[in-house]
Amino acid sequence: MNSIADSDAYFNPERMLVQHQAALTLLQGMLADPNSSTLDWLDLACGRGQVISHLKDNISDNHRKKIRYCGYDIDNNHSRNAAQVAESLELGDARFDIGEISRFSDVLPNELSFDFITLTNTVHEIIPVRLSGILFDCINRLSPNGSLFIYDMDKLPSPELGAVLWSTVEIKSVIATLCAQLGASEYEPAIGQWQHSSCNGWNVQIKRSHLSIPEEIADKREAAVMATAERIQALLTSKLQQTRGALESLTKFGAGTGNEASDKESYLYSYWALTRAQEAK
Repeated sequence: MNSIADSDAYFNPERMLVQHQAALTLLQGMLADPNSSTLDWLDLACGRGQVISHLKDNISDNHRKKIRYCGYDIDNNHSRNAAQVAESLELGDARFDIGEISRFSDVLPNELSFDFITLTNTVHEIIPVRLSGILFDCINRLSPNGSLFIYDMDKLPSPELGAVLWSTVEIKSVIATLCAQLGASEYEPAIGQWQHSSCNGWNVQIKRSHLSIPEEIADKREAAVMATAERIQALLTSKLQQTRGALESLTKFGAGTGNEASDKESYLYSYWALTRAQEAK
């Protein structure tokens, strides 16, 4: 992920975002397992520590001590802020790593696997050509009973230059292609669709145990990533054609209503993002 200048790492400990509430609810259930003394959590694109800022109010002292947290982000300033938040939480362990999100699996030690991986509010910032590799590497880094939680928006409160927004239907197609390539064509992770006051969002949770795949899947990476990337490319081409068609219509007939004027701005932002994505390597 190359940083999009229009995006920003949100941080407000006084406000609980719904996607973080969902992630922490999942985390509560995992930590309640009396047979588990530790929980390894990878928080990709951790930002300034928004999600962990709510741990003290929602996770008990004993359960927080089980958590071995790994925050990963492209921005060192963000990670420093998140590290300050983590210091006050009395976690079992906390580490922070810096790098491009597409390289997280190369940056992290090979022996590390995770019971919980979160990727929230970030997919729209990822260069689409790199998305399939990131999804594969997340699954590959899950422990046998690990869970991957992804949340992103298909409509932003305000447009961001370069942001590629994926619909629920589109992301379902991407995930289905990846699962099939891993030999888990019968596994259909549920895709949630959520309407909020200022944006719309979707989520997916992938459980490693439900995939019923071997522990070692690195040999499947090239074929799985390529097939999933081809599916993403086909979706991009379709999205670009639809966006161009909408702009052609607005060019000919104009914006007759306030909503159409707002749509015009969204289409223009989308056209730039999709054109840029098609040119990316």
